[in-house]
Amino acid sequence: MARRKKQSIGLGKIIGFTFLAVIILILLIAGFLFGTKTGRKFLYQYAAKYIYQAVEIETEPEEKETEVIDEVETETTKPDPWYDEDEPVRNFLIYGVEGIGGAKNTDTMMIASIDMETGQIKLTSLMRDTMVHIPGYRDNKLNQAFALGGVELLWETIENNYMIDIDGYAWVDFEHFEELIDLIGGIDLELTTEEAKYLNTTNYISNPDNRNVSPGMNHLNGNQVLGYCRVRYVRTSTSGHDDYGRTERHRLVMDTIFNTYIDRNPIELMTLSMSCLKYINTNVSETQIAQILECVVEKRASSMEKFRIPIDGCFEDPEEYNGVTYPLVLDWEENILQYYQFLFGDTEEEAKKRYETYKTEKENRE
Repeated sequence: MARRKKQSIGLGKIIGFTFLAVIILILLIAGFLFGTKTGRKFLYQYAAKYIYQAVEIETEPEEKETEVIDEVETETTKPDPWYDEDEPVRNFLIYGVEGIGGAKNTDTMMIASIDMETGQIKLTSLMRDTMVHIPGYRDNKLNQAFALGGVELLWETIENNYMIDIDGYAWVDFEHFEELIDLIGGIDLELTTEEAKYLNTTNYISNPDNRNVSPGMNHLNGNQVLGYCRVRYVRTSTSGHDDYGRTERHRLVMDTIFNTYIDRNPIELMTLSMSCLKYINTNVSETQIAQILECVVEKRASSMEKFRIPIDGCFEDPEEYNGVTYPLVLDWEENILQYYQFLFGDTEEEAKKRYETYKTEKENRE
């Protein structure tokens, strides 16, 4: 019996030492992965591969195809050619699709921009009623482009009118937007008295059980946040009603989501990201995803600057213009010059030079 007991103790020690060794190994691996640039690069590439396989990948418009490198980048190789040091700012179209009665409306359209050298993130709202030239069709409101020709036509319309290159896109429908908000545990938003009353007495919050918001700070679930984003006819605390207020709400929600998300620890971020991926549709490549992840983490992106086009004082809003009712008619040159200064940090002269260069290239392409 004594001999058998001694063997039992020995086995327990072996199990204990094995468990301890595994813990030490995990800590060493974690220290390597998070503590060294090479280790973190491996994580970015692994995460990018998972993301690429998890999201709904869509085919990029043929004319927008860019060459990407499949091999793992090392610290001595040059960055992937989809961006360069002379133009490190990359722009991605983000839009929301609302399908009501079979229609496909893009009432939410934004350009998310990231400076691949500094990690700075900027978000620009594009107002849906903006009068634009839609290639192959008569001039109309911006939100008509997607209905007429899908994301390819929306992409081309934005590039041609806003004189900016788009490097990719991502979108989510309204139903999945609700689920994404719920996955991160909801967000905190402050409501005015008028906003709270409106949300509680209309069907903007589609589930009647959720029509229980109040003035002041609220912790809102996905159904409530979606209702808040759709409101057009009530003023915000700092803006007007109509689409001005709604685009301000969109920017506020995106900023709040960003701050809620970025405050998580790396493990929470990874777990949460994996859960959200199935709701996202995009055409961004695996290599680009890895480089964006690396840029955001290594440069410690912690805030997001916001902008809106049109800017105040640089547009008109007639009741009718060329057969279109209640459009926003922009002073395009002034809006674009101001946008370049916000996006690229240009001086006024640099913005003018960039504008003329892009205008000439556009004319040559046509």
